[in-house]
Amino acid sequence: MVLILLQESCLEIQNNLVTLVRTKSSDSGQDNTDPAKQIHGKDGAKDIQAEGYPFHFLWRPVTSFMVWSTIWWIYILGLCSISLKHYGGLKEMFKETYGFILSVEDLSPNLGVFWYFFTEIFDFFRVFFLLVFHANILFMILPLTIRLSHRPCFLAFIFVAITAMLKSYPSVGDSALYLGLIALFINELAGMRFSFFLLNGFTGIALLSPVMYNLWIWRGTGNAIRCPFDFF
Repeated sequence: MVLILLQESCLEIQNNLVTLVRTKSSDSGQDNTDPAKQIHGKDGAKDIQAEGYPFHFLWRPVTSFMVWSTIWWIYILGLCSISLKHYGGLKEMFKETYGFILSVEDLSPNLGVFWYFFTEIFDFFRVFFLLVFHANILFMILPLTIRLSHRPCFLAFIFVAITAMLKSYPSVGDSALYLGLIALFINELAGMRFSFFLLNGFTGIALLSPVMYNLWIWRGTGNAIRCPFDFF
């Protein structure tokens, strides 16, 4: 479903850009036989902005989306409040869901880094490092949005990948989501540095994951300092 929505969004943006290029070319009397080349050039988005193409921001769809989202959430929260009336209500629901994720109370070994770090620190510093770890994701939002504002779909992909890697209780399903979307952004990732080392790192982690799971969960003999040698 997410893949379909991303594809539709990319196609809609591309069609809008093609229409703008054709309109501008027809007004200036230039050749508009291949507008895709004008869009996907070396500096596509910068060239379009430099040429003065009219990008109009419409508040009406944004306002409509916000209103309907608010109505939807009020409806959902009302139903949850009724169904959980005898189990503590919404307060208990938020405490056992979002509160559990933010407070990191369960320190059982998992794919993330929170559990190991918080087993090593003193309780006096626990609140401070909780704020630091959770705020780490928030600090990336503004610079990435400024840098990738001309590629909204790729920006959404980056946010999904960062969230999957830095959340307190990640799972294989979280990684499968952004790894399954890599094929949509081959052009953006083609010029990435150290791609060889990253690919081999992902491969090594994927191969060692069953071994580490057996050592940490079943045998209880895992050691993070010498984990590559635990199998032997």
